[in-house]
Amino acid sequence: MVTGIIDVGSNTIRLSIFKHEKNGSFYSLISEKSVVGLVGYVSKGELSTKGIARLCRCLTDYMSIVKNLDVDEVHAFATASLRYVSNAKEVVARVLDVTGLKLELLSGDDEAHLSFVGARHSTGIEAGLVVDIGGASCELVRVTKGVAGESYSIPLGSLSLSLEANRGIFPKKNSVKEMNSIINKRLKEVSSIFKKETKTLCFVGGTARASYRVAREFEGGNGRLIEDWELADIIEGYEKQNVELIQAIRSAAPERVFTLLAGILIMRAIIKQSGATELLVAKSGVREGYLIEKVIGN
Repeated sequence: MVTGIIDVGSNTIRLSIFKHEKNGSFYSLISEKSVVGLVGYVSKGELSTKGIARLCRCLTDYMSIVKNLDVDEVHAFATASLRYVSNAKEVVARVLDVTGLKLELLSGDDEAHLSFVGARHSTGIEAGLVVDIGGASCELVRVTKGVAGESYSIPLGSLSLSLEANRGIFPKKNSVKEMNSIINKRLKEVSSIFKKETKTLCFVGGTARASYRVAREFEGGNGRLIEDWELADIIEGYEKQNVELIQAIRSAAPERVFTLLAGILIMRAIIKQSGATELLVAKSGVREGYLIEKVIGN
């Protein structure tokens, strides 16, 4: 069976098409990504008319791709992109009218759980924290003996933080300090999840994958591990406007040039709070989790 999964995020909208078998195995056929930045179109708690139009245009393009392929079914969901807007029902109705897609709104708990399912699929994490940093939210899940436990979703993301505190590609004076202040304040709300000893952090999502790619380009190395000192070097490179870092970002993650710094600051704050020493970057996340949990049913 072939299934399309569309993930409407606050920064990017993604289409993944999977081939899956009755035994639960699956693999990716196609992956498309569009940087739409929906959170930038939220004003006074509402997604603007222009933001809705950009969303519908992107989804229409994706449906054109799906129709040209032998896809059996398509599922679409939205995370923090619509979770925090007051006109979400209006947006969902408009999407259905324009594209024919029934857009499912995932709660923070749902997103956290599906991120865990996807992360466990690719890393086999048995104990620690799964952390999914998106454009406008961050999900944290405590894992014990391979099972998800305590989880939180907080309004803290790479794009929303960039818009809130950093007006430009490179940080202005005190902007890193301001971003760290915001991060620490939001993480205080979920401080209980850091009370248990944590050896392993498993990062999920586009921010983590982009950070990993830039670190490999900037520092070298391989494997699915990333080091805290590599993240620190990238932050320093931003502050000094290091030419080699600029080239690494252009090569490995050009679409993240505005949001990467904020995402890495969030990652480093969580590393510090948790005291973790092993940092994994998962190849799969919420879309794979959705496929496993809600489509395959495994």
